[in-house]
Amino acid sequence: MDYPSPTDPRGYEYYSGDRCEAGGTLCTANWELGSNPAPSNDGDPLPTTGVTFQSNSVTSGHFE
Repeated sequence: MDYPSPTDPRGYEYYSGDRCEAGGTLCTANWELGSNPAPSNDGDPLPTTGVTFQSNSVTSGHFE
């Protein structure tokens, strides 16, 4: 599923390793989780509320 803005938390999932490859506009971004628990399993979704996008944290590319 694609979302129009990298600052939209919908569609993000946690992965413990670097899984970005060249080509594409968005692979990763950093988020402050607030009071949400930290994800622990690869593929866990990012909470959609209570999170704050960290400016200038977007890594270009695409997920493997």
